[in-house]
Amino acid sequence: MKRPSHSREIPAQIQMRVRYATDGSEPAIAPGVLLEKVAARDRVEVEVTVLSVVPAPPPASDEEAGRAEAVVEAAVERLLRAGFVATGLPAQGYPGWRIVEEVEREGYDLTMVGPGTESWLGRLLLGSVSTRVLHAAPTPVLVVHGGSGGP
Repeated sequence: MKRPSHSREIPAQIQMRVRYATDGSEPAIAPGVLLEKVAARDRVEVEVTVLSVVPAPPPASDEEAGRAEAVVEAAVERLLRAGFVATGLPAQGYPGWRIVEEVEREGYDLTMVGPGTESWLGRLLLGSVSTRVLHAAPTPVLVVHGGSGGP
């Protein structure tokens, strides 16, 4: 008697949309590095949108907005060099809420964040960004701990 096969063929190209939120700090770079290491780009087309949120209110200064744009640009460039389809989105607002808002609006398959670097007082008053995203995002959320592991 022939046993039924439980394996299935994997299509040559599957698309996956990932929202990668970063503030440019060492812990927040780690998700992008992990994505580079684990994504099978030869079989899966992974589209990554990098999001960096400048905390508000008050309105962001030109310096803060420029830093968010630089963070997004550096992450997008790194992902493009690694073979991903990547775009960037510098934004303004309360980071945890804004990340979830963007994920809900755009329909991603996965949300990636670092563990955060907020002060203990900020975490006490507002909660951590990664905790808010973990509990509120409509997608699976990957919180990546540890250093970037690379340049």
